Amino acid sequence: MRNIGSDAVLIATHSARLMVNALIEEGCDVPAILDPLGLTMLKIEDPDSQITIRQEIELQRVFARLTQHKRGLWYRLGLNYGVLSFGSLGQASLCAETVGEALTLFTHSFQDLNYSLLSYGLVFDGQSSAFIETSDEGVDQDLWLFSQERSLGSVERIMRDLAPGKVSFIRIESALKSKPDWMDAPILSGAPITFGHARSRWFLSPGLAETPLLLANGVLETTYRRLCEKMLERMNAQAGLVSRVYLLLLHGGMDRMNITRVAQELCLHERTLQRKLADSGLTFSDLVFQVREQKAKLMLRTTDLSVAHIAEALGFNEIGSFSHAFKRWTGESPLDYRKHN
Repeated sequence: MRNIGSDAVLIATHSARLMVNALIEEGCDVPAILDPLGLTMLKIEDPDSQITIRQEIELQRVFARLTQHKRGLWYRLGLNYGVLSFGSLGQASLCAETVGEALTLFTHSFQDLNYSLLSYGLVFDGQSSAFIETSDEGVDQDLWLFSQERSLGSVERIMRDLAPGKVSFIRIESALKSKPDWMDAPILSGAPITFGHARSRWFLSPGLAETPLLLANGVLETTYRRLCEKMLERMNAQAGLVSRVYLLLLHGGMDRMNITRVAQELCLHERTLQRKLADSGLTFSDLVFQVREQKAKLMLRTTDLSVAHIAEALGFNEIGSFSHAFKRWTGESPLDYRKHN
């Protein structure tokens, strides 16, 4: 979720499904929310379906905006991210020998298989003590608070699943500036929590990392590890070609908005390029619109060019077509976006 091409890579819909279910409970018009993201309820509810990381992040962004005044909802959402919701990564962690080994799978080996924009690490501090910590580097400001509050719930839930009945933490340090208003007392997961730290940290109970897991199974862990490795290989392969196409479009002029030209520059036949993009769940037109969106936002933020000029520069025949497309991308008109940014 952090260091790979978000427009290229496909992931499971589980996280999206959790957010959609929460929006339904809040009475939101979910189909109308999903449509601008290129998503449908049918796709979200299909357990075999996949979405791009970009769609996952944009859904997080919309979810955070719509629910920002719902006390504690982001924390409660995190509590739904059980270990098994992470698919093969969750299975591998449950089959690991110890709690520490399971956490290492989540925080180091296969971190790009989770749904968080925060980066997680497991740090051993002495012989029998360890802590989980997060880094928020690269997290957009409009998703920072959501990511931090959701992590308070998701880390708690993962530890419940890995070590049921155990006291997980002796204390928690949060990067949140102050105690949220939904928290009655500065205690979470049964541990004291303080705020205003550079990074969020969960200090594990002494010896917990060495605790054997009830479902430890070396053979199954190896099997699920291999599945995780294959998933990462596929994700990296998807990111490779699509990122190259994306960069060609992003840094080129309008003449690059042509699949024949791009295929020639990549030394591929046009049909081969189309097939490879389809393998990643994308079309050339998808990438063209994504690049147009990024360029439009940049030009509105950093130049004084008129909306008509920007529309023409991006290849729109009419200003109305550009305005309609921009509102579908962002939920705002070009002029409103310029005012707010």
